[in-house]
Amino acid sequence: MPDTPSNPANPSHRLSPTARRRSQSRLIGVAVSGSISSALLTSLVPLFLLSLNASPFLIGLVATSEYLQRMGRVVGLQLMHRTGKAGIFFWGRLYSFPAGLALALLAFYGANGVWAAWIGLALFSARGLAYQAGNTAWWPLVQDNTASSGLGAFLTRMRLQQRLLELALPILIGWYLGSQPMADDFGPLFALAVFSTCGGAFLVRAVAERPLSPPGEGLIHRLRQALATPPMRAYALFVMARTAVLAATFPLWVVALTDWGLPVSYFVWMTPVQALGYVAGLHGWGRMVDRHGSRGPLTITLLLQAAMAPAWLFLPTGLPWIALWAGGVYLLWGALDGG
Repeated sequence: MPDTPSNPANPSHRLSPTARRRSQSRLIGVAVSGSISSALLTSLVPLFLLSLNASPFLIGLVATSEYLQRMGRVVGLQLMHRTGKAGIFFWGRLYSFPAGLALALLAFYGANGVWAAWIGLALFSARGLAYQAGNTAWWPLVQDNTASSGLGAFLTRMRLQQRLLELALPILIGWYLGSQPMADDFGPLFALAVFSTCGGAFLVRAVAERPLSPPGEGLIHRLRQALATPPMRAYALFVMARTAVLAATFPLWVVALTDWGLPVSYFVWMTPVQALGYVAGLHGWGRMVDRHGSRGPLTITLLLQAAMAPAWLFLPTGLPWIALWAGGVYLLWGALDGG
């Protein structure tokens, strides 16, 4: 789920413990539905476009689209005072339905060629914009329904269920797709993702929320104030640079690995391998942060991730070597990403 900061709610309006407990269970259900949707659609779009004979340039645009989709949160911030938090989340999910359904139909009908790949990218982008507009309300709803002392326990419950899903679901998806899936093989997966999204939309309608504070200064003015602070400006530049590098390189991993002989099913299975590395490294990174602060671990992880670049000069061909190589790289990347 997104890391959009909450708009402070009126502290005089407190939710009852019973309402919070019920809402927490529903929020975890919403988070799980989002993870299912991501596994069944978002993470598979590059593979789907490859099945339509998309070029590496078009695959790169998928990552660009994913980052641009987050601009939908700006729209969500402007509308949240009119719809409420659960309302903007619900309508964001609902408005993503037509584009998601159209993407599933494009796959079902087995369209092929560059034109179909461009249509698929456009539908994916339209769906993502509406989806991200709804995600604006995620953290405000979480903060409304968790006391400060209970936030960690709630996030632990939520992330445990998400990680277990991320470990198991890609194995089934990879088994279903096989080594060389056709475009229409993605249709049932996209359709399931659409229904999972709708399930999350209806779950969030029953989540309790506190009233929003009256709107204050405009969003642009607040951004300018934040960027006027040197530490915030430096952090923003760091995030922009890292995002640009990942957007330019990470989506092309699928192109390189499949071109060098890694079956599609194996590539899908790299997702749980990366998640396993992420989980395995969390405890160690947490202890390091507690002892030395966050700057040291962040520096170490960034330097080690950059040091992995020469490994691509030794990319093997054919099974089992390319599978072993990819497994090691994804496991290490996940462990470093957890820091």
